[in-house]
Amino acid sequence: MTGPLLPRPPLSRRTFIVDLGRGAFALALVGLAGCASVVGSPVPGSAGAPPGSAGDGPGGPGGQSFGKADGALTWERVNLGFVSADVLVRAGEATVVDTGQANHADDIEAALKRMSLGWGAVAHLVLTHSHNDHAGSAADVLRRATGATGYAGAADIPGISGMPRPLVAVGEGDRVMGLRVVTAPGHTPGQVVAYDAIARLLVAGDSMGTSAGKPILPNAHFTPDMAEAKRSIAKLGALGFETLLVGHREPITAGASGLVAELGRAG
Repeated sequence: MTGPLLPRPPLSRRTFIVDLGRGAFALALVGLAGCASVVGSPVPGSAGAPPGSAGDGPGGPGGQSFGKADGALTWERVNLGFVSADVLVRAGEATVVDTGQANHADDIEAALKRMSLGWGAVAHLVLTHSHNDHAGSAADVLRRATGATGYAGAADIPGISGMPRPLVAVGEGDRVMGLRVVTAPGHTPGQVVAYDAIARLLVAGDSMGTSAGKPILPNAHFTPDMAEAKRSIAKLGALGFETLLVGHREPITAGASGLVAELGRAG
């Protein structure tokens, strides 16, 4: 799915810290200017987890596990115009989710530098689906991040070409750097999303979009099975998350799962 590139607005960054020693959860929101606030419960713009929310939701744990799973999760959205990528970091290890179109690896590198990291920290590349506006720079990212493994849903891997090394197929219940892989077909047959129960964060690819602060159905023109896409949205709405990152348009940073569940019921 392609389209005209729009001016790039400022990028955003959030840091989430879980204090397990006290049995409570605290959140630190760290802005690019270096300001921080810590509260005991989620607030707008946060992804902190309240007590009792660390479960995996429907489906439970299981599957393969790749990379580090412990430690606070930090993320930065890389705004590439009409599409975005995301960099997620845990204990100094980075996962890049989607890469935008061709020639966007420099933008991802700039985001890593803002997080005081380089390509050597990138251990994982998760492609939510095979469309060129999400996988267009995947080969370049894997060539620069020489130690990284690339992942995608099995049904979408045949549509992702030119990789310097084979992609690993992931599916329901697999984990990459502690992020739970959830299948969400419809927009493409093999679309996957990444979910973190502790940070209460869902990286949803094109399983849905956003508009005016609410989730919306994926673009019908590029979604061959809208009925399946609606079922995927209902499934994702049953997970517990505050923050929703999508491939197109702005994130939702408070109460996101309730809004997704509402969209799923409407569908």
